Amino acid sequence: MATIKLDRLFSNGYLFQIETTYRLHRLRKFSIGEISIIFRDRDLGRSKIDLPIILEAIWGVIRLRLTGK
Repeated sequence: MATIKLDRLFSNGYLFQIETTYRLHRLRKFSIGEISIIFRDRDLGRSKIDLPIILEAIWGVIRLRLTGK
């Protein structure tokens, strides 16, 4: 069975979900679905997502499409 090699992933954090889904999609041996979830409004604290995390995700998607790696 074909699988992705976790030791070859370049991402961590939020980008990890994008990269693993993309790599499974490229193998064409897995069905990818979506399960809806509902997020409640935050009562306390702040989001952990900031500009560097957003830029990492954007660059990571571009890198995946350009190199496939």
